[in-house]
Amino acid sequence: MYYHIAQGTIPTRALEYHVVNHCNLTCDHCCSYSPLLSPSEVDPDELTQDLHALKGLLKPQLLKIVGGEPTLHSNLFKILSSAKAVQIAPQLSLTTNGCFLDRITDECLMLLDHITISVYSLEPRQKSIFKSFIKRAKKFTVILNWKIQDTFSQMDRGELSTRADAESIFQSCWIHDRCHSVRRGVFYCCTRTQYLKDLYGETPFTDDGVRIRDTRQEKLLQKIHKYLNRTEPLNSCRLCYGGQAPLRPHRLLSKKEQTLKKAQVKELCRCIT
Repeated sequence: MYYHIAQGTIPTRALEYHVVNHCNLTCDHCCSYSPLLSPSEVDPDELTQDLHALKGLLKPQLLKIVGGEPTLHSNLFKILSSAKAVQIAPQLSLTTNGCFLDRITDECLMLLDHITISVYSLEPRQKSIFKSFIKRAKKFTVILNWKIQDTFSQMDRGELSTRADAESIFQSCWIHDRCHSVRRGVFYCCTRTQYLKDLYGETPFTDDGVRIRDTRQEKLLQKIHKYLNRTEPLNSCRLCYGGQAPLRPHRLLSKKEQTLKKAQVKELCRCIT
């Protein structure tokens, strides 16, 4: 799609903020590379700074707090209240795997409009927990979106794509239109680059995002507009099959598989030129 500037802002569908790297699950083909990363969480003040830098430039309809598993953040309420206070979007959402619903307190529910819960299995105990949480969410008029995650998109490549293939994948991929994100002073059109930077380093992914701090708003608006309408792929696209990747049954990686996959991804990053 083509992004337009309307009254000094760029209307978008949604904006994600990934508040933790880690997760209690080790899902194969996790789009956030969580099984390969060390535990890390974002400071609420940094979240506020990032969102304020984009406020008035982007006009998303939804701000999504995601991870990793965001309920593992040590101060989820502060994260949600800080995100709500910026008012960059009319609605605030949380995406969770549903394993720690007790950490979503009533105070958190008061701040939220939507919660997306990924369901990986449905044991008798889970049914009871979910039933109780549905009642609490209803009390605070929070809309619940249940996603049965019995398959994952196999986005991870075992070898680097050619630049021509990466360009084709990028131009047909829905992710860079639906998964905009911001973190640590950089705006991304795709979630995966920020995690590859955490795993491997800034280079070769420096130009895969737009730095949003210490730039005049008018100049930053034009940079983001050009970036969102780019046709050339990101460097991170060379490690990815994109949104049209084949589906594979959901499964968890063993410790050995995590170690091997981490080494493989790092080696692919090293080979990008």
